Amino acid sequence: LSVAECSKGEICYDKEDCNEEERERNICTTRYRTECGPKIRYITVVEDHPICETKNEKRCTELGCRLVPVRSCRIEKRTHRKEVQENSCDKIPFTSCRRERCQQITCQEK
Repeated sequence: LSVAECSKGEICYDKEDCNEEERERNICTTRYRTECGPKIRYITVVEDHPICETKNEKRCTELGCRLVPVRSCRIEKRTHRKEVQENSCDKIPFTSCRRERCQQITCQEK
């Protein structure tokens, strides 16, 4: 019986949610733990990419003509996804319970 239901001379307990057989009650609270770790994020990046080719061109001097390799390049823009790793922390809820003894009370007159 709880104190509110108790009559004079009866045995009751100080908390309403006490289990009369075990004379205990569960007290549960939500607690949080922090978990940190790497998170991967993807971003779109536009980068310059050189495209080069080598051609043989005819070059002439007073001594004569000959083929000379000439390298020419142009820049092309390319779009691709890039992986970015970031560290972040999250609070994870969990329930923590403990048992508490109930105090036995002999009721007095109301």
